[in-house]
Amino acid sequence: MAILEYLMACKTNFWNQTNQVGESPLQAAALNDHFVVVQKLLHWFPIAVQNKGAKATEILTRLLQSAEPEAVTNATLKYTALNLTNGEQLLEILLEWRSSQHFAQGKMVDGRLSIQPIDKDTFRAAASNGEQGYAIIKALWRWNGHRTVTTGMIIAAAMTEGHDRALLKHLWMEANGSQLVTGQRIVEAAASNPRGGRKTLQVIWDMIGNIVVSKRAIISATSNATDGLETIRFIWDKTGGYPLDEDVLDATVRNYIHGEKILQFYISKDSDLHFSDQLCRDAAQNGSKAIIETILSHKQAITVDSDIFLAAAANRHYGCKMIEFIWHRSGGFTVNEALLLNAVRNRENGREVVEMLRSLNSGPLPNSIITSQVLRAAAANEFSSFAIVSRLLEDAGKCDAATICPSVIEAAATAGQERTLALLQQRFPEAVMENMNLIARFCNAAKAGSESETQQLLVAGVNPDLPNIHGATPLWQASARGHVAIVRALLDTGRVDVHSQTETGRTSLFIASLHGWSAVVALLLEAGAEPCTRDQYGETAILVARETNQETVLALLEDAVRLRTEEKVVLPQVTEVKGAGQAEVDVNE
Repeated sequence: MAILEYLMACKTNFWNQTNQVGESPLQAAALNDHFVVVQKLLHWFPIAVQNKGAKATEILTRLLQSAEPEAVTNATLKYTALNLTNGEQLLEILLEWRSSQHFAQGKMVDGRLSIQPIDKDTFRAAASNGEQGYAIIKALWRWNGHRTVTTGMIIAAAMTEGHDRALLKHLWMEANGSQLVTGQRIVEAAASNPRGGRKTLQVIWDMIGNIVVSKRAIISATSNATDGLETIRFIWDKTGGYPLDEDVLDATVRNYIHGEKILQFYISKDSDLHFSDQLCRDAAQNGSKAIIETILSHKQAITVDSDIFLAAAANRHYGCKMIEFIWHRSGGFTVNEALLLNAVRNRENGREVVEMLRSLNSGPLPNSIITSQVLRAAAANEFSSFAIVSRLLEDAGKCDAATICPSVIEAAATAGQERTLALLQQRFPEAVMENMNLIARFCNAAKAGSESETQQLLVAGVNPDLPNIHGATPLWQASARGHVAIVRALLDTGRVDVHSQTETGRTSLFIASLHGWSAVVALLLEAGAEPCTRDQYGETAILVARETNQETVLALLEDAVRLRTEEKVVLPQVTEVKGAGQAEVDVNE
């Protein structure tokens, strides 16, 4: 168990690996009756029902022999519905087992089994299964007792990768050709389909004739990293063209895989396209070298200024190539504190960008730009903290206490960077470092979903609500990953702020809603989380649940808003007015 929790904390993808006989860790644990390990694996990833090998039914049957009566939840059914190979077969086993358990326990109402209905998320998951989706949906209908096609199911089918659109056609026919399929959200979903946006839109067009393509659908197609070019060509031809405004162009330059080809297509349609300064910065930060090269080669004269350098240093996909290209294009620039700060904040590409800056600077970085602010950001880098901090300390030589200050080690601790703390431990009192190590362990336990470690550290007195430098608390981290037990443990302390927001304004409820963690959402709502808090982009938990097609979460959020609205309504109080023969009404708001 200790090794298992360590591997989870390291974020290794070991659960997807197989040994020489084709067994996954879960299969090996189940076949050897290591049910404590199985339970922990299932708690982190409900992947037993995702097994695709020949032993899948054997694994599941063995697991069910030792399972609790309520083990087959809607979450289990949802993951089964996603199984591309054995989904229908495993689903029948689960539903039959669940029915037999209810029958054995005598859970009957009016002579019928009292079983929780299969929720919308399970049907939506089945609709996104391009291989077995329709067969699974029909099996679910048989057990649920009725046939219903929701908008969410059609959206899921429209977004499904790598299928021949037969599932979408079946669902549309089951809906009796209703107007469900004409909704703009469905057209947007089809346009974003990474392996068939054009073909899916063609199916919708064939089923209902001409459709209105919204600007959001055009942006979805332009952002499509796989099928974008073919999809926008289809939309352009069908609609006779559309305005190439700043929003459409911004989505194009952010498409770092195929944005350059899409941009060339747009230039071919309008050679007078204008690229604003902000668009150039967006291209430098989010696009590819080919995109920024296309923009700079356009007939419009564009000056490569310091803001473009700063944006390039933050590019998480092509930071090194972007910096090098712009360096040679501009004739060089000064490596200053602002540029280094953006580089060390770059999670995916930070280490490489820092090394590129050193190379272009022809040696170590100047001591003067390695400030406490830079070290603090470097210490909190999720992917490369230790490597970047090591390099900066090497270049800086002997730093004074004002540079490596307590805020630097706190940044490392709240980001869970235990190796970085070990690097800095000689510079601070032992008691301070011990506390910081506990904070780092607590952060990692919340991320990994380690309930035992979390409880142990809570007993040790760790502050459960310390945010990292981006404002993400342990509650936020656990909510983002769907760790129900950790969220419950943190809320039970009564010492966490359920309303706290990250630097982008996103709450724990927002991030849980975005990822569809309905059980976490229910806990947060019960604790008083606000569904209508807006982030810096104006989005709320309700809006993001609707946009990402999270039907169960959306229902929870909308019910919470309705109930809270009703609670705020105070009925008029009627008091008698003596001698007037009439009633006086006092309304208390």
